[in-house]
Formats: sequence, C-alpha cells, structure tokens
Amino acid sequence: MINRKNYADVLYYLDYSRRVLQLADASIHNIRGYLRHLLEWADERSFDSAKEIDPSFPVYLLSARNSGGEGQLAPSTMKKTCEYARRFFDFCRNEWPKKYKNLSLNWIDTIRPPRSKGMHSELQQHDFYDFESIQKIAALVPESLREERDIAAACYLYLSGMRADAFISMPIKAVDMQSHRVSQLPKLGVRTKNHKAAITTLLPIQALIDICDQWNDKVRANLPDDALWYAPIKGDGENLLYRSYASKGRRRMLEKGIKNLCKKTGIEYKSPHKFRHGHVVFALSRVKDMAELKAVSQNVMHSSVGITDSIYGNLVDDKVHSVISNIGVEKKKETPNLENLVSLFTQMIRENPGLISGQDFHNEG
Repeated sequence: MINRKNYADVLYYLDYSRRVLQLADASIHNIRGYLRHLLEWADERSFDSAKEIDPSFPVYLLSARNSGGEGQLAPSTMKKTCEYARRFFDFCRNEWPKKYKNLSLNWIDTIRPPRSKGMHSELQQHDFYDFESIQKIAALVPESLREERDIAAACYLYLSGMRADAFISMPIKAVDMQSHRVSQLPKLGVRTKNHKAAITTLLPIQALIDICDQWNDKVRANLPDDALWYAPIKGDGENLLYRSYASKGRRRMLEKGIKNLCKKTGIEYKSPHKFRHGHVVFALSRVKDMAELKAVSQNVMHSSVGITDSIYGNLVDDKVHSVISNIGVEKKKETPNLENLVSLFTQMIRENPGLISGQDFHNEG
C-alpha cells in the first residue's frame, strides 16, 4: 500500500513543477510515471527513511515494470526514473529540510541505474519512419477524405519534425507552405514542449511538399485560419469540421489514422513521434559541417547541439559503418555509360574534324 504522506509529497512536487517550473502537461504526465516507481518501491515506508530501504531503488528497478508492461524497463527509462528520483529528493531536502535531513546529497547522488543496465551496456534499438516508409505512405491513393488528411499529416510530420501534440494543435495560420515554414508559437495555440516558441522549416522534399500543399489549399478553402490544420471530419465523411482547439482525443485520432496507413502499405506501425526521429535522421545523414548540424538542432527546437547528438547521434550507425569501412579504400572510377561516351566522342570530333578521317592517327607516327 502506498504511503499517503509520500503520495502527498509527490503531488506537491508535480504541482510545483507545473506552476513554478511551468512544465507542460505532457511532461508532468511523464514525471508522474517515473515517480510512480519510487512510490511503489517505498510502499508503506516513509521517504525520509529511504536510505534504509532494501533493496535500494536502482536495484529495485531491475525488477520493476511499466503499467501494463511485461518486460524489464528499458535502460533509457531506468535512467530517466533515477534522474527524476534525484530531482524529487533534492526538492524535498530544500522544501522540508527537517523531515528529509537524513537524506544526504551523497546518498541522493547514488540513485543511478546499475552499470550492467546503463544506457551503454547494450545496443539500443531505435525505431523511426525511414525515407522509404514515408515514400510508400505518400504514394497511397486516398480512398476518403480521412485518408487524404492522414497522408498529408504523415508527410507534414516527417517534413517538419514536429512533436505530435504540437502538430494536432497547429492552426491553419501557423502553416506557410509558400516559404515552407511553420510557426510553432504557443500564442497561436500550438502546444509545444515546455511552451517553447520557434519558426521552423520543412525539409525540401518536393513530393511530400506537394501532398501537404494540396491539403493546405483544401483546409484554407473550407475553414477560417484559426481552425486546426489537422481538421476533424464530419460524420458524413465528406466535409471538414471547424475546431480551433485540439482535444485529447485528437492524438488518438492521429494514431488511428497512421495505423491505417501503415496497414495499407505493409509498414510496421510506430507512434507519430517516430516521424520526428525520421526527420532528424534524414537531416543528420546529409549535414556537411557544424553549421548545418546546428541548424538541424535548432529546427527541432533543441536547446543545444549536444542534445540532438545525444538523442539521435547513434541512430545513424549505418553511416558510421559506411564511412569507417571505406577509410583508405580507393574509390572506383565510375564507368561512363553509352550516352556519355557518344557525347564525349561527338565533342572530340567537333573540336578536331580530322580525327574521323584518321589523319591524327597517321600524324602521330
């Protein structure tokens, strides 16, 4: 049974994070999930005696499970859970110093995943929609207005790298298809992570842009500019419905639409967030210098290049393999095709008409 006072302290911390730190609701939801493990670990025992609980919290996490999950927590989840446990106890020490005086900073710092289950202890499997997958989705011929909308949504998510919550709450006026920019501004109603504001740019993939252009023209012709770009559809399935605010159900509708597209193309379904991963991997695999890397990082609204590299750097392992395996290997010269050979020969004849009569061959000696 969960200790009531522990639960009250966790709720107080979550409220503080929302009001004072101004974290987004999605972030609060995630933190609540991480701290749930802390509550279940302590059980009926008070947090102020956490040092005496056996097994220790990191060891406990080796056998912990997410809600509804069967497998062991992923190394990334263990890392985040320990990170927020440390933050929570640091907060408690400052907020209630007498109550939590037994929890030293040195002890709090020991709340880290066991090295055997750390982030680098095993190869990480990362899922994302690659370029081939989005091409298959874009090639679909929509059989309904809903499918047309969902295909455009998949293309826009890949082009923009937007988070799903930001995308479903994006109004028409935030989309500028002419300049290939999107205004991810909370003042327009866009629900960005931690209320960040930025004007970001779409990837220059014309086939996907054309699909988004068509949907953009349709919503602008039928709805005011404060309506959602990912617009609801009326029950008849043939008309768009005006909504200026995205309810929680909109994300589920997006997920349902993407699942349908994946089923029709034979692609394994992944969450809408994986389009963001695909966007970054596509961009990172094509950057040529630090300036371009920084541009990619800023375009997905990361506060630093280090964050981008730490999250997505190991998603391009195939490119690393390609580069390393070709170090010191002399590149083969490309064999000219017949068209190039004819063109080259024609140019030589124009520059030296005598070549065709064989004069140059005889003169050479």
